[in-house]
Amino acid sequence: MKEIIYLDTELMNSMLAQIDEGLITSFSAEESIQENETEGLHKTRSKNAKVGYLGFGIGGERRKMELESKTMLEGQKDILNKTFDDYALDILSDKLIDHDLLNHGSDFKEGDLSLGESTYKFYDFQLLTKVIDYESMHKILHSEIEHIDLDYKEASKLINKSTPSAKEREQLEEARKVVHTHDQSKLTDILFKQIGYLSSYT
Repeated sequence: MKEIIYLDTELMNSMLAQIDEGLITSFSAEESIQENETEGLHKTRSKNAKVGYLGFGIGGERRKMELESKTMLEGQKDILNKTFDDYALDILSDKLIDHDLLNHGSDFKEGDLSLGESTYKFYDFQLLTKVIDYESMHKILHSEIEHIDLDYKEASKLINKSTPSAKEREQLEEARKVVHTHDQSKLTDILFKQIGYLSSYT
């Protein structure tokens, strides 16, 4: 499957219209199936008649026929509609090749058409933005100090305090851990933040 980065659809349709003397954008195909079923009923009724006259018998027979017919009709239609859309680009390239409208040399003039293939690398920045979630990454980097009720500013102030109180002395170890974790993850934290900003912008 191709993923089209940019396509000038107006120019593409214009070229197709010029080559084909008109633009065909879609087609329909219809398939129909019918089934017939007939049921018949044939009835014959006979009646004998006999008349006697002077000892002779004259006989006759009457027949009555009845025919009943029942027809069942079932229809099924499959209609297939296709619109060319991006596939029109393949149609155009095939027609340009068939009509020898491509320039295969190196001497190009304005308006010349050429067809080339090469390896293309691209980055899905929208996906990258979703994968690199700064807030989630920040929590992962600071998961060890998540339970400590001290932020970086408070912990730094506590460590640099010359005469901490008894309660503050109890928090010194946790404060050092908070500062150390922030200092160790600072560069990684900034990097992920920048990548997040860059991906969102791009």
